[in-house]
Amino acid sequence: MKRLLAALVFVNLVIFGYLQLVARPPAALAPPAPARRLELVGERHVAPPPNEPRCVSVGPLHDADVTHAVAEYLKGLQLAPRERLLESDAKPGYWVIVSRKSAEIAAKLVQQLRAAGLGDVELVPPAAGQAGVQVSLGFYKDRAKAERRIQDLKGYALAPTIVEQLQRLSQWWLDVESSTPVSPIDLTALVKAVPGATGAGLGPCVLQLPPADPEGPPPTMTPPAKAPAHSPGAAA
Repeated sequence: MKRLLAALVFVNLVIFGYLQLVARPPAALAPPAPARRLELVGERHVAPPPNEPRCVSVGPLHDADVTHAVAEYLKGLQLAPRERLLESDAKPGYWVIVSRKSAEIAAKLVQQLRAAGLGDVELVPPAAGQAGVQVSLGFYKDRAKAERRIQDLKGYALAPTIVEQLQRLSQWWLDVESSTPVSPIDLTALVKAVPGATGAGLGPCVLQLPPADPEGPPPTMTPPAKAPAHSPGAAA
């Protein structure tokens, strides 16, 4: 009897283990996560940090007085413009001149030429130590126009000459910082207020490095250590 009971218990344990380990249906598999779409470089939009100042530059302006007037106009808009000057060598110009021995003779010649209907005639103030006095008959960016000017003056017995001269080209820019992505500057209104600013536009500011400290000590450089010299009797 005990053996029969033990056999029944054993059979029940086997059936229970089978049902738990073998006959149980597999758990439902979770659906795979959708694959991430590749992002093209052109689709990336990097938002600027909030409240980061943006900078716009007004220019180029070709006159210091016009630059000052534009700066005052921008200050009236509650802006704080920073002036930036760029200088470069322009292409050579051609100056048509004629020389006279004294300032009195040169001044009389200017009056006669103007009375004859010639324009662009100016008396050039003499430099220190200069012997003669020059009269300007025009300044041209093209040599052919300067030579044409000389041909037009042949009937006046002046014997002018052409002097090639390099002129320094100066351009002023006004950098203005703004906390909004939209520029607060209306170019149409600006040119209306300052007509000399005609031709100026808006562009990005140029990064400027801070000036070097003239009183700061120069950086020290440590020379490289010399390799120890080998004595003639040293083994190779």
